[in-house]
Amino acid sequence: MKLYYFSEMPHHEYPDAEGEKYPSLRLEFPNRFFDREKAHANYQRYLTEYEFADQVGFDGLMVNEHHSTPSCVNVGVNMSAAILARTTRRAKILLLGNILPIEENPVRLAEQIAMSDLISGGRVLSGFVRGVGVEQWWSNVNPMHNRERFEECHDLILKCWTEPGPFRWEGRHYHFRHVNPWCLPLQKPHPPIWIPGTASPETAIWAGRRGYTFVPFLVPFDIARELFDYYRQGAAEVGREVTPDKLGFLICAVTADTKTKALEAGRHFVWRMGASRGVAVSARLVIAWLIGGGVLASTLAHAQPAPGVTAEERAAARREGQVTYYTARTTVTANTIAKKAGEALGIKVNIVRLASTLVFNRAVQEFDAGINAADVIDTSVTDHFVAMKKKGMLQPFTPSSIAKFTNPAYYDPEHYWHASQIGLGAINYNPQLVKDPPKSWKELTDPKFKDKLVQGHVKASGTSLLLDYWLVKLYGWDYFKGLQKNNIMTHQSCDQSNLVASGERVILLCDHQITVPAQSRSLPVETVFPEDGVIAQIGGMGILKKAPRPNAARLLVDWCLSPEGQQVYVDSGLMSAVNDPKIKYPSKYPHPATLKLLVADPADVGRMLPELREKFSELFGG
Repeated sequence: MKLYYFSEMPHHEYPDAEGEKYPSLRLEFPNRFFDREKAHANYQRYLTEYEFADQVGFDGLMVNEHHSTPSCVNVGVNMSAAILARTTRRAKILLLGNILPIEENPVRLAEQIAMSDLISGGRVLSGFVRGVGVEQWWSNVNPMHNRERFEECHDLILKCWTEPGPFRWEGRHYHFRHVNPWCLPLQKPHPPIWIPGTASPETAIWAGRRGYTFVPFLVPFDIARELFDYYRQGAAEVGREVTPDKLGFLICAVTADTKTKALEAGRHFVWRMGASRGVAVSARLVIAWLIGGGVLASTLAHAQPAPGVTAEERAAARREGQVTYYTARTTVTANTIAKKAGEALGIKVNIVRLASTLVFNRAVQEFDAGINAADVIDTSVTDHFVAMKKKGMLQPFTPSSIAKFTNPAYYDPEHYWHASQIGLGAINYNPQLVKDPPKSWKELTDPKFKDKLVQGHVKASGTSLLLDYWLVKLYGWDYFKGLQKNNIMTHQSCDQSNLVASGERVILLCDHQITVPAQSRSLPVETVFPEDGVIAQIGGMGILKKAPRPNAARLLVDWCLSPEGQQVYVDSGLMSAVNDPKIKYPSKYPHPATLKLLVADPADVGRMLPELREKFSELFGG
């Protein structure tokens, strides 16, 4: 049995009434309520508690960091570790951890961790984390590159610790002409590495391949078991044996003098999940990690509700009997979802199908007018969901498949929306009439394609909006002048498969998801995945806050994001945000993992939106 002590070092001295005014204490709660004098006293207290934990026999001391939130004002995990390395004597110092994707200088980070290890006499356990959406927003780092930056930062740190310098590093995200750290860890070849996880199978597999200690955070037992299976899968791939000390599990508990006080303390400490209201209590909240029979304890936490739909909600959904689903999916895909979900769930699924911007506008207008017609909405524009969340139009729901989402950019960190699918923006054409189809977006400006092109309008089609965003990024507005010279035809929606099949126009700027249903109707439509980039369109799905049938809404969303539901999207020519071996991609086309995907930053799309609408309309009307 081993016991670790942990405090998030919260700053809970702010007016309770002020905290109630904000949907979350993360990012949005203004720092004018920060009390400098009380913060000074708090830091002294927290560090003294760590020192006392070392003196009374705790096996380890854990430190972490967060930003732009009063729930954790330990803003420098390496700074805290360095202090404790000097003021404590025997306990391990667990950094859980350094947020690698937001790190701009991995070499400096490697030096800092090594310095703490040297000062402590080799007591550091180095945890690396991918972080949450809040940290990405705070650091102004594109979340689409989260995993790439995490792995490259990790690789460079390990090379700093294990290979003699000087050497040069030229990666995708980090470039250093000279790497020669004169501060190396005392432990050889390097401090033990720990990796926490909450939902990502890839992270578990990655940790398993490397033999790192893996610890699920704040997840139900069934999700932890799935993550452990992925860890074992990664270990098996490289022939590693998984020993008990390599798997941990975070357990939340609260302690107080009486059960009544413990329950009251637990209610007050829900701010750990972003809802703190500034109540200070004398009881302690305990986090425990079970690692090889050991326990790691903390001073605060609160367990999340289990993802998915409860038995009571399922029964209530069937009593509601139906659900209304506003969607921008193709008509064929939408109808297939309605049919299969209805059969699987025992409820009627009513479809309202419009282009992304039109369905979003309709939902907003109804919300403003007090009309509650829809239960669930999806579009092909992530910014729609950012706007709806900000406007208070959505309610949170965590699907049962959350542990299998492959990237934190594919869902809202507070679970107000999740990616139901990822469209593959591409070129569609009529293979009977086009014998030499274009291989790239750039080629479409060639005069040989004059009077052959058709596109959607950025004011109506979410797909066209993202296509044009990337085409402006790649080639500027002169590219669209070239399309204009080729007399490109413009419609509201880019789904013009009938037009392409008829031969009126034979090349379409849209996406792969219109090809599959067109072919199911025996229409001559095929896809080119452009060499200069396939444009990923993260299509969100959320439950409207005033949904008249909220239980049926949860049931539908949970099904759509399950492997069974995701297979419908994949069969329709879309890519799934969920990684599950049950989901099979058609062998006729390249696996999405082999394509050059262009993934947009939603915030940047939002910034460019006025320019896109104005200049596109100047060129093509509307």
